[in-house]
Amino acid sequence: MSKRIAGLFVASVFTVAGTVLVGTEAQAVPFDYNCPRVYVEGGRGEADCNVYSGQVRVRADCVNAPDTYSPWKGAGNWHLWTGTCPWGIRGASIEARN
Repeated sequence: MSKRIAGLFVASVFTVAGTVLVGTEAQAVPFDYNCPRVYVEGGRGEADCNVYSGQVRVRADCVNAPDTYSPWKGAGNWHLWTGTCPWGIRGASIEARN
């Protein structure tokens, strides 16, 4: 009898945990942005962005060095730029998060 009760308890715990996880994923707010101009200038990445929700930043893909990034920016119109890549830059891209 006690094994049966323990089994029901474990099944209940997994059900509750699964419900909480699904509820958390379902409430995620999508990000929305438009960066019509992403470019390389003077060894750094730059972008002009309109952020409606979430956050964006520019990433510079540096040659033989760690990549550099602009700060994260939320809602608004932004001109973003990264630090300069010391040995050249391959390109620039946008990263977004909620």
